[in-house]
Amino acid sequence: LTLLAARHCELNGKGDFDPACLTPENIGSWIRMLDFEKIDGEWDIRIRGLGIDEKVSDIKSTLLMEAKVAKNIPAVAEETQGEVVQFAADACERMGDAGVVVLVEGREQTLDFVPSPCRFRLEVADP
Repeated sequence: LTLLAARHCELNGKGDFDPACLTPENIGSWIRMLDFEKIDGEWDIRIRGLGIDEKVSDIKSTLLMEAKVAKNIPAVAEETQGEVVQFAADACERMGDAGVVVLVEGREQTLDFVPSPCRFRLEVADP
């Protein structure tokens, strides 16, 4: 999403990134540019939009590491947490439907939004 936000700003003459672009309309549009699918036997996210047509696995160490993306992740994450959790929950469901056992680790408040018939809570005592 941060790559798409930065690209949106570039295409609209705003430089690398402008937080004002994080409108509900833009975020919804960018989410629709992401597909979680099995590609060549592996689960991956494909980005299709704003002139980008890439698998995340192919750009994770290049394009997604550029400063225009890396430095703006916190701002984008703050505005897109709900959409990202829903995307992840949908991805887990697709993998589960395909027979894959999915283990998701994270904060309980976040994971409560991921539907699952099985839930385990691990607690570690303070030393």
